[in-house]
Amino acid sequence: MKRFELSKRGGGRRTIWRAAIETKGLQYSLIKNYLEHLPVHAASQAFSPGSSIKKNASIHVGNHYFLRVDLKDFFPSLTFENLRKATLSSNAKFDFSLEGSDSFALIQGACFDRDGKLPIGYSTSPFIANVVMFEFDESLEVTLQSEFGAGNFNYTRYADDMVFSTSTRGVCRKAYRKIKNFVADFDGASLSVNDRKTHFGSTGKGTAFVTGVHMLPNGKLAATRQLRERVKFLLYLLTKKRIPEKEYSQLIGLLAHLRSVDPAYHTKLSTDFYSVFPRLGKDRTATTSSERT
Repeated sequence: MKRFELSKRGGGRRTIWRAAIETKGLQYSLIKNYLEHLPVHAASQAFSPGSSIKKNASIHVGNHYFLRVDLKDFFPSLTFENLRKATLSSNAKFDFSLEGSDSFALIQGACFDRDGKLPIGYSTSPFIANVVMFEFDESLEVTLQSEFGAGNFNYTRYADDMVFSTSTRGVCRKAYRKIKNFVADFDGASLSVNDRKTHFGSTGKGTAFVTGVHMLPNGKLAATRQLRERVKFLLYLLTKKRIPEKEYSQLIGLLAHLRSVDPAYHTKLSTDFYSVFPRLGKDRTATTSSERT
């Protein structure tokens, strides 16, 4: 395995691990034959069948007040022992046990680092995280329901990004205290809340966002202003044949995301930049510039 250090947007460094080629093949096999078939809690909207950024945001449509809570150092906080405990727990929704099996040893060697932590960058890490976090999501949902009543809020988790929404003013502040206490007391993993990334928002003030999607007062979804401006700028470069190759590839992905979460704006861009839209993804040499090295 190879180790890389990347800068975080908010400061500090993030360690990324890249598995060896032979390990990647083993991980792919584990995913296809085992990990992707494990149960995932309904609140988890990342790395599970049918999950997406848009679906995660759509679950919160209709609510007016939003709370976003970030789990600090999420993947490295989850360990092999956490996985073992999750699969052996009498409360877990799994019909198998890995204890003493060859599969258990295989997953330990192929999916965790030398310290038994879940590496950022491994393709298996999101699937294992969903297994470990099943009891977390289930228990937190029950805790919130007992406090605020079922049907009076929505809760989802997209990896380390937790979202709580409601239409009752003042509830998000109370929910934040409940969530912080729950995270601190959860014995299934050593998790902690990143207070610096906690965000309260409302649709009325235009400050409600769920996994990068703007929640509008009329119950619709929209792309963020930053995303709109970024895509528009890249399209401008495209019309001038000045867009670098790597930026062109990014543009294709951003447009696909934009079409999903904000189809009206995507249509507007297709009209404003009608001269290049038909060629997108077909002829790069006619639309990109050469990057100097």
